[in-house]
Amino acid sequence: MSRGLRRSGLVWLTVGLLGWSGARAEGGTRPMASGAGPPNVVLVLADDLGVGDLANPRIPTPALDRLAAEGVVFTSFYAGSSVCAPSRHALMTGMHTARGPLRGNARIPLTAEERTLAEVLGSVGLATGGFGKWGLGTAEDSGAPTAQGFDHFVGYHDQSHAHTNWPDHLFVDRGRLWLPNLLASRTAVGAGAPIERHVRATDWLLAEARAFVRTNASRPFFLYYAPTLPHANSTAGNLEPGPGLEALEGSGSSAARAYAALVHELDRHVGALRRDLEELGLWDRTLFLFTSDNGPHAEGGVDPAELGSAGGLRGHKRDLYEGGLRVPLIVRVPGRSAPAQLDEPLAIWDLLPTLAQLVGARSPEAIDGRSALASLEGGERPAPSTLVWELHAEGTVKRAARRGHDKWVQPATDAADELYDLSIDPRETRNLAEEAPARLQALRALFEREHADDPRWPREGRAVR
Repeated sequence: MSRGLRRSGLVWLTVGLLGWSGARAEGGTRPMASGAGPPNVVLVLADDLGVGDLANPRIPTPALDRLAAEGVVFTSFYAGSSVCAPSRHALMTGMHTARGPLRGNARIPLTAEERTLAEVLGSVGLATGGFGKWGLGTAEDSGAPTAQGFDHFVGYHDQSHAHTNWPDHLFVDRGRLWLPNLLASRTAVGAGAPIERHVRATDWLLAEARAFVRTNASRPFFLYYAPTLPHANSTAGNLEPGPGLEALEGSGSSAARAYAALVHELDRHVGALRRDLEELGLWDRTLFLFTSDNGPHAEGGVDPAELGSAGGLRGHKRDLYEGGLRVPLIVRVPGRSAPAQLDEPLAIWDLLPTLAQLVGARSPEAIDGRSALASLEGGERPAPSTLVWELHAEGTVKRAARRGHDKWVQPATDAADELYDLSIDPRETRNLAEEAPARLQALRALFEREHADDPRWPREGRAVR
């Protein structure tokens, strides 16, 4: 292991659409503790985790439940897209997917001109470490993590490489760390089919993240932890959980039990890292965030409806309905005296300006996100976030926009418009397009104002590969 193999754990938080009612609490707040400098920031990004996977009676998540009961739970938080690469680009750059350069799972690296979340936080002295799945460039191009603000990175550079949890190598900064897992062939990396398994990447990456925290305990740091849990191909054989399956035996299909075990494993990571931070005396000066890159998948034999992974919402991964876009977010704020549950709509591109303001850094100017720090500190709510999405997937273009409680969805190129009132129909079952044409046109106009044409992403939907 590049910096010592230790048992690890991670941090953070999550929201269930209808769960965690106990996280709501009345009471005042006090400003975030500042100490002698900026707080530490820990951001955990799950892979394909739905809002219904937490506070779920069939999936034990005690560490996340505890964090939710202490933190600020956002019940209307949106991913940047319903697939991984564009959502992660939105997180790192603060740009939404109707004008960003990544609107599908293509391999388009970040450019030198783009300013990332890691660069912003590093500009005011935070040590920056990334561990897990990147998906925004490789060691050979401008999108390498260490070319985009990370002092240290260990993990997968692209999403195909991340499809196995038993790889023959991981990347350490711009080099490779070879692991003693024998693969059947290079093409088997994407399918996840090793002949011999000795080192499980999830365990290794968690230990590396813990080592980063301990190494930087005496200075402010930004830890970005992006495990491949509970992605379908995160282990050989599509779905194969790590430790904890013995606690999840019961009714349901084997695929559902395996998926639940992967979520449980992620919860164990959260609990372990929290213990580290508490032991190091860092817990009360660390801002913790936990979210997901998109809604739950329907891969590897998994039916997200079996476990209620989308929290009763319509759709899942690759859909622009709520089930594909709405994801967990809980933030534990140092110095906040009471937990809270907020229904304020936010998107993953709002995290960059929020964290920049938190640490006293300058946000990039040409971004779509806006800071929600006032909400975290119990102050007035800022102007609404711009909520628009464009996704090139499955041979078509999908578009959506939300303003207030109104949500417009065009589920495919040239498909009929759909309009939903989320205040009374969060499951998007009643299409109001014909009943409320003015509201529909207002959302279409919002999308067009925010949209930027890009030859790589033509409107008819031939996505860049």
